[in-house]
Amino acid sequence: MVFGRSNRIKLARLTNRKEGMPPQGMASLAAPDQGRAKRADADFRRQRKFADMNSWVKPAIILTVTYFVLKTMRDGWGDKGGSLPKSVSSLVTKATTLDRKLVILLTGSDWCPPCQAMERGMLGSPEWQTFAAKEIVFQKYDFPNGGEAQSPAHEDLLKLPAMKGFPTLVVTNSKGTILGSRSGFGGGIEESIEWIRSL
Repeated sequence: MVFGRSNRIKLARLTNRKEGMPPQGMASLAAPDQGRAKRADADFRRQRKFADMNSWVKPAIILTVTYFVLKTMRDGWGDKGGSLPKSVSSLVTKATTLDRKLVILLTGSDWCPPCQAMERGMLGSPEWQTFAAKEIVFQKYDFPNGGEAQSPAHEDLLKLPAMKGFPTLVVTNSKGTILGSRSGFGGGIEESIEWIRSL
C-alpha cells in the first residue's frame, strides 16, 4: 500500500500519540514541559536525599548528646583534668604521701542552706568520718558572710572552673589532677561516697 505525503504525516502523528510522544511539528512546544519535568524530578531527588540523610542525622545527634550528658553526670560537673592552685600544694603533698584521693569542700556554713544540710546530713555522720579518715584526704574551706574569702587558697579555689556554686566538692587524684567535681547536695552519704570512689 502506497501512502501519499499527507497520509504518512497523519500516520506518524497517530503512531506518536499512541506511544505518548508529541506529534511531529510540536516537539518545540513540548520541550519546555520536558525541561520543567526534569527540573522537578531533580528537585524531588535532592529533597528525598536530604530526607534520607535526616533520618539518621537526628538519631546520631541525640545519641551523641545523651552520651556526653551521662558521661558528665558520672564524672561530675567540673572540668576534669585540670589541676589545683599552688596555694593548696601542702594538701597535694599529703595526698601523694598517703597515696589517696584529695577531696576539697567549698562551703558557706553560715548562710548557705544546702551547705548546712550537707554539714548535718553527711559530714557529721559516722560513715563519712570513717571514709574520710581511712580512704581520702579531706579538707573543708568555709566561705562565711555570703562567700567571703579567708585566705589566698580560698581566693584561688573560687577561680577554679569546677566552682559552680556552694557547696562544691572537688576530687583529685594523689597528684592533684582534678578527677571530677559537683555542686549542690541531695544525693545522700552513700551516693556521695560511691561517686568519689568511682572517680
